[in-house]
Amino acid sequence: MHVLLLCVCLFLAASPSNGDPVRIRTITSMARITLVHINNLRTRWAQSTQTKPLTPSVEGLTGICHYLGLLDPELQSMEVLAQIQTDVFGLERQVCSYARTMNCPVQERPTAGTASIRFLVTQLYTILDKVQSYLEEVLLHGDMLKVC
Repeated sequence: MHVLLLCVCLFLAASPSNGDPVRIRTITSMARITLVHINNLRTRWAQSTQTKPLTPSVEGLTGICHYLGLLDPELQSMEVLAQIQTDVFGLERQVCSYARTMNCPVQERPTAGTASIRFLVTQLYTILDKVQSYLEEVLLHGDMLKVC
């Protein structure tokens, strides 16, 4: 009887609907670290104001994986954001890997478009705002890390 109860408990704990608490903590920690890196850049550049860009809603692992994949090429186009790009790339890999283990559909990584670098400073702050705003939403809606 105890063995059966133990097996049921282990099955429920491992069930994808509960999410993997270790992976979820890893993802949220990575998002927080990226936000710290963004704030450090803002402090170094003495840029305290930010805009609130329109970012997609956080609707689950599939959407998070996809949007992080869209942010990566924009970050790659600016060498000064190499640390943020590395953070976002690592976070994207972690989220997509977790999504696959939960049997969520994961789209192919978007191909990089050509970025216009006409207004570099404006573009730099805009991408920082987009990344920061989206990661704050991911942290705010952390329960979405348990669903596809």
